[in-house]
Amino acid sequence: MLNAQLNAPLEGSGRASGQAAGTFLAATQGIFSQGQIEKSEYAWNMAIEGDGFFQIQQPDGTITYTRDGSFRLDGEGRLTTANGSFLYPNVIIPMETSNEMLGLANQLR
Repeated sequence: MLNAQLNAPLEGSGRASGQAAGTFLAATQGIFSQGQIEKSEYAWNMAIEGDGFFQIQQPDGTITYTRDGSFRLDGEGRLTTANGSFLYPNVIIPMETSNEMLGLANQLR
């Protein structure tokens, strides 16, 4: 838009005439609807059927909530998010756990 077409800035806005206002976030909205549960090739991925959230412990100790069930194992057998935050309370999978045991655990509800 040409400067000549810009509206005059609001009084007290700190903008000069013809200076663009930029953009800003007006609102956010959480979407908590149930998505389709699909089989994953990763053994540690989980899904929540119905209401609920996974609790995640952030590096600063705060607890946050997510429905993203994409988890990985760290070097100590702890379930973590992609960025390395821990599932809370900590879930530790012993390294000697067999695939058969994991198959049974995956069927728990």
